[in-house]
Amino acid sequence: MQQFFQTAPLTGFPDPAPRSYEARHAALARRAAAEGMVLLKNEGNALPLAPGCRVALYGMGALHTVKGGTGSGDVNARASVSICSGLRAASLTIANEAWLERCEAIYAKARAGWRALIWNKLETKQQPHFFASYVNTPFEMPPCPPPEFCECDAVFYVLSRTAGEGADRRLRPGDYLLCAAERRDLEQLCALYSSVILVLNTGGILDLSFLDEMPRIRAVLLLSQPGMEGGHA
Repeated sequence: MQQFFQTAPLTGFPDPAPRSYEARHAALARRAAAEGMVLLKNEGNALPLAPGCRVALYGMGALHTVKGGTGSGDVNARASVSICSGLRAASLTIANEAWLERCEAIYAKARAGWRALIWNKLETKQQPHFFASYVNTPFEMPPCPPPEFCECDAVFYVLSRTAGEGADRRLRPGDYLLCAAERRDLEQLCALYSSVILVLNTGGILDLSFLDEMPRIRAVLLLSQPGMEGGHA
């Protein structure tokens, strides 16, 4: 085996076209994600939504939904469906597209800076090899701009967290607790709208005591880490 890797290194798949089994696996992932969701709260029948309604999405997790955990909990996928993409595919109108575009620009800039930092640590020998530089430089979701009001039928806020191997939970803001930007967003949304739906896109538990302070959060959906078809589910 050692001689094989020395003489014939793996080169990946020569044909990038989707395989026949991928559609079956995606369907199974979508079913598992849907069956794994838990509705923790639903006052005033905030859910389910009416077909074709207008929804407002807030939180970076709406655009970049966390599909799985870290380390061995991470799996490469051809594509991963975000909550925003899934609702569009279900023919719901996204009412705050312009605000989401601003969020996407912030995310792209933060992602580019994160990649540059990984390479800098490697090139300056702060880390011994690429994998060490990668795992020791975790990416953190940047905060979105403050929420803005728009006319809509339902309001979602997606609260995302990564969790898994090599990423122990911490009793601190931005992990087990809300960070300042998340609390600001939720308080602002509760001031702007009479009903807010909170989506928990997280693989670990969170302190949800803030719900007692924000009665306008009418529904809470535990999405967890839903895999590649999470948005469709």
